[in-house]
Amino acid sequence: MFPGSPNQQAEEDDFMRSALRLLTSGLLIALLCAAAFAQGSQTGGLTGVVTDPQGAVVPGATVDVINEKTGKAERRSTTSADGGYSATLLPPGTYRVEVTARNFKKTVVTDVEVRITETTRQDVALTVGGVTETVEVQAEATLINPSSAVTGTAITAQTMERLPLANPNVLFLLSLSAGTAAEPTDVRAAGRGSVDVNVNGGRTSNNSVTLEGVNVNDFNLAHFDTVPLPNPNVLQEFKIATSLYDATQGSKGGGALGLIIKTGSKDYHYELYLTHRNDALNANDFFANRAGSKRGKLLQTVFGGSASGPVPGAGGFWFFNYQGVRARNGVDPAGSTTSPIVQAIPTNADGTTSAALLAPAFGLTPAQIDPIAVNILNVKDARYGGTFLVPRAGQSGCGAVSGGIFNCFFKSVAPVLDNQYTISYDRFWRGGKEKLTGRWFWDNGSVAKPYGTDTSITFPRTDIQQNRFLSLNFTHIFSPSKINELRAGYSRYVAAQHPFDPISLQDIGATRANSDQFPGMYRVSITGLYSIGTGVNDDRATTSNQYNLVDTFSWIHGKHSMRMGGERIQYQLNRFNNFSVRGSLTFGGTGTQSAALANCTRDTNDCTAFQNFLRGRVTAIQSAFGDPARNFVATDYAGFFQDDYRYTSRLTFNLGVRWEGMSFGHDKLFRAGIFDPSLAARGLNPFLIPEKVNLAGFKGTPGVSDCALKSCFDGNNWAPRVGFAWDINGDQKNVVRGGYGLYYQRLSNQNILQNSLAAPFTVQPLSSNANPAAFQLANPLGSIPPPSIIASAFIPSATFFAGLRRTAGTGPLDPNDPNVAPIFVDAAGNRCLNYGGTATDCSINLASFTSAPLDAYTPYTQQWNLTWQHELWKGWAMEVGYVGTHYIGGLGIWDPYMAVVASPSNPVTVRDTSGNTYTITNNTVNNEELRHQILGLSRKRGARYSGNIGQATYHSLQLTVLRRLQTGLYFQAAYTYSRERDNVSGSLSTDELNATRAGQNGANIYNDQSNPQQNFARGDFDRPHRLVVSYSYDIPVPKGGFMDNQLFRGWSLSGIVTYQKGLPFSVTDSTSGGIFGTAAGTAQFICSSIQSAYTTGRIEDRLDHYINPACFTTAPIIPAAGFASNPGATGFGNTPRNAFRGPRQSDWDLSVMKRFHIGERHQFQFRADFFNLFNHPIFRFPSALNIGTASTLGRITDTAVPPRLIQFGMKYSF
Repeated sequence: MFPGSPNQQAEEDDFMRSALRLLTSGLLIALLCAAAFAQGSQTGGLTGVVTDPQGAVVPGATVDVINEKTGKAERRSTTSADGGYSATLLPPGTYRVEVTARNFKKTVVTDVEVRITETTRQDVALTVGGVTETVEVQAEATLINPSSAVTGTAITAQTMERLPLANPNVLFLLSLSAGTAAEPTDVRAAGRGSVDVNVNGGRTSNNSVTLEGVNVNDFNLAHFDTVPLPNPNVLQEFKIATSLYDATQGSKGGGALGLIIKTGSKDYHYELYLTHRNDALNANDFFANRAGSKRGKLLQTVFGGSASGPVPGAGGFWFFNYQGVRARNGVDPAGSTTSPIVQAIPTNADGTTSAALLAPAFGLTPAQIDPIAVNILNVKDARYGGTFLVPRAGQSGCGAVSGGIFNCFFKSVAPVLDNQYTISYDRFWRGGKEKLTGRWFWDNGSVAKPYGTDTSITFPRTDIQQNRFLSLNFTHIFSPSKINELRAGYSRYVAAQHPFDPISLQDIGATRANSDQFPGMYRVSITGLYSIGTGVNDDRATTSNQYNLVDTFSWIHGKHSMRMGGERIQYQLNRFNNFSVRGSLTFGGTGTQSAALANCTRDTNDCTAFQNFLRGRVTAIQSAFGDPARNFVATDYAGFFQDDYRYTSRLTFNLGVRWEGMSFGHDKLFRAGIFDPSLAARGLNPFLIPEKVNLAGFKGTPGVSDCALKSCFDGNNWAPRVGFAWDINGDQKNVVRGGYGLYYQRLSNQNILQNSLAAPFTVQPLSSNANPAAFQLANPLGSIPPPSIIASAFIPSATFFAGLRRTAGTGPLDPNDPNVAPIFVDAAGNRCLNYGGTATDCSINLASFTSAPLDAYTPYTQQWNLTWQHELWKGWAMEVGYVGTHYIGGLGIWDPYMAVVASPSNPVTVRDTSGNTYTITNNTVNNEELRHQILGLSRKRGARYSGNIGQATYHSLQLTVLRRLQTGLYFQAAYTYSRERDNVSGSLSTDELNATRAGQNGANIYNDQSNPQQNFARGDFDRPHRLVVSYSYDIPVPKGGFMDNQLFRGWSLSGIVTYQKGLPFSVTDSTSGGIFGTAAGTAQFICSSIQSAYTTGRIEDRLDHYINPACFTTAPIIPAAGFASNPGATGFGNTPRNAFRGPRQSDWDLSVMKRFHIGERHQFQFRADFFNLFNHPIFRFPSALNIGTASTLGRITDTAVPPRLIQFGMKYSF
């Protein structure tokens, strides 16, 4: 049926109609018969049994559940024949339970806590007497969950207020639960900070977020960085459910984070607060101190206020908060610090240079020096502390010249600005049978980065983030056992990067075809030295709109507490990315300094990178043209049914199923492309474009869907979830829980986005030349096409092998000769770029493309656990258990058609367009394209696939000891002993495909690209041991003694302590895999064992070589039989992926708080927060992990957290 079927779209439309009918029918059934119990992602529940003094159940008793904050009755129910009662879909908070029954006194239980996604068990024992008499008791908070198998810990507003937070970002508290793993809190990144948490072996992209029950996940990047995030003073509670959450939550198979905003109250309350951090008490960074550099600025002031109360006249309750952040960040390595390596040059007295001065210093003649290169060296700009953009030796911030180069380190300050507003409103009608809830959140933030995001001579950039959120919730109570909740939500975020080009093309005397639109100079990168200019990915913006509608109907029927409903989420993603539109020039070199001084002047290839720059000899050019804008849309549907069946008073079964219908996004103008290898194998055009494309006269491929996949809608996603909770003795002191669940992952739009960044809509040529022509700097990009929605010169077509050519020397055209390369042509016989001809529309001409597979599907996670909860003593509980997951179908980047290894016993035979047959038995760099399983493609040219190849397993023993905040004490210790294994880990941050860091390959495969399973090893985020302790303690003062006064009363200590193993990493070799066209390989290991490769001693004494460089060498060269040499023809190294692990990490954060009570209604609070209390350097794993730089291999250059920071805060409440 695909491609080429005219019925494809009709079938998709029929499927969508069927899915909608199914969803509508499900909702109708929910309204007519049975539905849901308990709690969703934004609510909790309350259940219990009412008994008489002898312990016999009391049926027919009336139970009122009253919100203590508003004084309003949220629910009324009647106990069933077994004395049980339930209240479902309750907003988290503190409640009062009032029970009345004939011949018994009215019993009132106060301070009953209902928490998000949890069902609180509150049994009530009645006393014989008249109903006019009242017995009041205080609830004894139970930490045992006898109702479900869900794991995870809720954090209340009171606990959030006490724990130390260096930034007003509660996401830093997500890793307090067992089963979570994260780096210690790092606030050096300017802005609200980046949080990457792995939950039970899941990727960071497996985590989901709801705000007030509304899905606010980032459709663009699947990360926490852009979600709407109210400040801690706004949140009533949050919880990250880590395992076996029920069918009402779709989630994505990782942590399910639910955030709840505070409500108004029956009384007026106000508070003002201020937190300030300055330089006076901050410590200096370990590496800055080691280098003799001064402490960088990390200033921050957070201020705001809240108010709440009833609405006079109109009724209801309101809450309002404003918060502002003003910061000045001088330690952000991606924006406010930079460390270029600079070539020393001769200058005149005024600091300028000239061809006459440069020529003799670098073995050239003045006529050989490109005047544009001199202009670049002389362009004036004072942002680096001197007169010129390129620093001069001896200027402030630069070290001494050694070996012709010198190192510089510059600091500036990135101003941070943020303002956010939050409003909530709650209104009851019809005697409490109907309730309307509204939430509104508005946030504008910006960071002005003086050095962009690079660590060299880069240009400034401003990052903007804006969030909007609105939710409306309508709850209708049909009867005490039947409740319906309809929730609608809208969220929007804008993330933009605006570069500033202080140096224009005109300033340096150069030009470019698109200079009218982008006047800034191109980027210059001199290998081994510095880069100048705007980053190729620094000019982009995204606007995302998300519309959410979910309906839940709850029905309690006998022992069944059921919930049924449906959800619709519509995504709209508008973005542009002016990627590399200014052009990026790379100047590489192959010669040594001594050889180059002698030979470069004779136009040989033996030139250093800086000599090539002076001569204008560009060794690699990257550019882009086409249409940078995309407008994606997608719609998801879901239906769910959940039954919590109380089989006996001690045993509850949780039975649920969820259906997820998920869409792959498509561009409104259908600008996307995909690669079909089966067509390429038959000599047909393998690039498929959506049939509906009709732009600039360009037609799409018949039968191809809107998103270019076989189907844009994946509706075969049924997720059963079963669990149990067994209260062993019926006293809520020992509960065994367990279960199994299936969870589908809503992918971000990244795999479809990569498809859309392909010809002819966007073309990113990357040409390289080891022996380039000189004087290219005046117009290095030549006559690139003007901006257009279609790059008509680059419409992909089939590619054909047309014969051989020599790249060097003389002799027969033998493909086994390392100096012989293939010629590829298009259907008209025009040679393809990089193969001896000019640019044509050959598929191999496209330097890089990433294609999703035609049959892409939704990844899923299997979760299971078996846990035991035990009440240690009053208010204290312990949970120990086994938790496991299995992740299937995660996105990974690979080349399934990688070149095969040829040999005399296994030759590769190819035929050219003239009918000539060639037999390949040697493996050379040049014949990789002929050995590639899809003739005409090449991994070294950038062909790759983003397929569902990811698999992961996770097993863990988890132990938690918990005391929720009560009588001035909160304590939680969470220990995880785990093992996570996968073949690709995905990106630790930013997005699902592209973000990697040295020593970790993210979503990419190391070594053999055609066999993802050989990559199976420790995952990038595997931490076998992790302990995190959080606590808060009000220091008691003896009553009646000399300390019983304002001076000594009201003191408390709070803190977070973390101990954990470091992250795994690999040692790589950029020359590895030469015969396969890939540089994604590991090094050759030559020591006796992995353990022997670690150096010994204190970490501080091993920073230059955490591992021993002598244990590694380059991958072996594969010889070419009959030829003297086979340059670059390497195989893969033998070092396993992630064989090594970074240093252990420990971190202590502490808060000291003092409260002053002024009368009955006023309170003043002062606090001091200490982060990295003992100023102990917490190191990351090495950043230099490629053996190409053996002198720095294994060097640790960064810490995981800043040095000790101290901030002070105050709050006035009344």
